[in-house]
Amino acid sequence: MAQATSGRMAGHGFTVNPDPGLPTCSMLHFAHIEKAGGTTFHLWMASMTRLHGYGFVSSYGRGLDLPTLPSREEWLDEAGLRRPWLVDRWKRDLEALPAGAAVPAGGAWRIMKEYHDQDFNEWRYLVWGLLQYRRVARAHRCHTPLAALVREPRAFYVSHHTFFTGRDGKFMDTPRPGRPHDRFFFYSMEDYVRSLPNRQARWLTGRMDPSDVLEAPWLVEWVKRTIDVLGTTERLGDFARATCQAAGLPARLCVSELIRTKSSSSMCFDGLRHALRANGTRVLFPDGPAGSEAEVRRLCARPRLLYHRLAASDAMVEAVRREAGLDLQLYAMAAEATERWRASAAAEWLAASLGGDALCDRYRWVVVPSGTEMSGNASILRVGRPCSLQHSQVHEPRAQRAGGEGTCVLLMLDQVGPPRQKVCKVRPNWAY
Repeated sequence: MAQATSGRMAGHGFTVNPDPGLPTCSMLHFAHIEKAGGTTFHLWMASMTRLHGYGFVSSYGRGLDLPTLPSREEWLDEAGLRRPWLVDRWKRDLEALPAGAAVPAGGAWRIMKEYHDQDFNEWRYLVWGLLQYRRVARAHRCHTPLAALVREPRAFYVSHHTFFTGRDGKFMDTPRPGRPHDRFFFYSMEDYVRSLPNRQARWLTGRMDPSDVLEAPWLVEWVKRTIDVLGTTERLGDFARATCQAAGLPARLCVSELIRTKSSSSMCFDGLRHALRANGTRVLFPDGPAGSEAEVRRLCARPRLLYHRLAASDAMVEAVRREAGLDLQLYAMAAEATERWRASAAAEWLAASLGGDALCDRYRWVVVPSGTEMSGNASILRVGRPCSLQHSQVHEPRAQRAGGEGTCVLLMLDQVGPPRQKVCKVRPNWAY
């Protein structure tokens, strides 16, 4: 495993034989705004981790086997610290290098950091101290892009309400006493928008407190000086390409084909059975509110069609116009930035597929016990495609009792000679 030159940040760039062309120093910061394509991009980062050995720090677990750095809590405990944030640790180690020196290739630092809801304070800390962080990164020739995805606001609110109510409020028939948050599960779509005005813009800028003033001119300038790659959920492929470029990856190593998660009729019903029956809602105009749960279930038989109908309704258009005007502006900026990137990108970035997409098909990713040589199928615990949405498959029944650390082995299908091995921590979670 490659060690950082200061000896404190083991795990950065831990590919034994890295692909030529990978940046020596790169730290991607991704703002995961819920229901704006973040889960799909989380899986993209997992693909880049499996293929190229990037460290991947995320508190957003989806049961995936990933070669990853320890969680923030783990390495803080190991170091006897509860602070600083990861970005401070990164900056401190860069400052330990000689002035102006690049990170040596033998101690390459390559890491992706995802900021989910539970990391909101850390994201806010990052953007508020960004100037000093970037000054240090530039001095040592590091790529440190901040990237974010935003979604068309009407579709965002429909998805946000449906998901969180379907996940957290599906068994409720009335709000629970002493639980003020429960009221959100019973709001109409229009009231839900009013209760969370400009949700995406507020999350991205770190200004979630209702007392925080957020105005359009300030938002435009903040985005321009803070966010390096701003993309839209509808153009995920372009977002992945632009992010690769900003992070210093060549097109021949970038993965551009992203696998999207799918909606279900059960989530639709659980998430909308109260919203579509709320008094006064007009999202189903001219039919009026759904009269029964049976009617909601019938509407949810085709969830995508229903979501589109709700987002396109005059009631949602008006609610978003009144309560989420800054989200509309943020989305327009993201769409414009995507078009501007395509207009300026070299032809190699605009090909139908990139080199990393071919790597996804040429390789299989397996796990063997730590200290075990790759010696045929008998030693394999798990096997899967490096860029698959699905969890890796259990290869042997004995894997259900395996634990501890494993070695991630990247096998080329037509390979001659020993496989490439990536040292990684594997925390088995066999009860998928």
